[in-house]
Amino acid sequence: MRVGIDARLWNETGVGRYIRALFNYLPKNQEFVWFLGKREFETLAMPTPRWKKVLATPHWHTLTEQIVMPVLFYRENLDLLHVPYVNFPLFYFKKTVSTIHDLILDHYKTGRATTLPWWFYLIKKFSYHFLVWAATVRAQKILTLSNDSKNEIISHYGTNPNKIEVIYEAGTLENA
Repeated sequence: MRVGIDARLWNETGVGRYIRALFNYLPKNQEFVWFLGKREFETLAMPTPRWKKVLATPHWHTLTEQIVMPVLFYRENLDLLHVPYVNFPLFYFKKTVSTIHDLILDHYKTGRATTLPWWFYLIKKFSYHFLVWAATVRAQKILTLSNDSKNEIISHYGTNPNKIEVIYEAGTLENA
């Protein structure tokens, strides 16, 4: 089975740490395709020939991402794509698993902290909700990190509980 992982957020804090843990703990005998930003593509060594890296430069939360990333995913002929963040690819129609870490943006208005014009922030916030909804509808499985998050996904988006798997985070702490 050929599994793709959208790992462009490698250097971000929370989700990046999750992606780096996947990289360190996933089985080395499985075939994985890692979609990486430029810096990681140039510096990250794959631990086995069964793992491949693909340069993926579109920035997340952009229209470019929604157009370019599905092309890259299709080009790799994946059996399954893991999307470890709320950047669900709307124009990718093969099997996906999506991780929804939490629904914090459903609870807190973050508009005061943005440097974006108000109207643009509202478009981004709407897009976030739409992409989370799309993931809950289209992904074959939703991974989440706690039963509380699972219950919120069910109540906020009407997702079938059987579609959601709680997988607690584990691993070792990274050095600062």
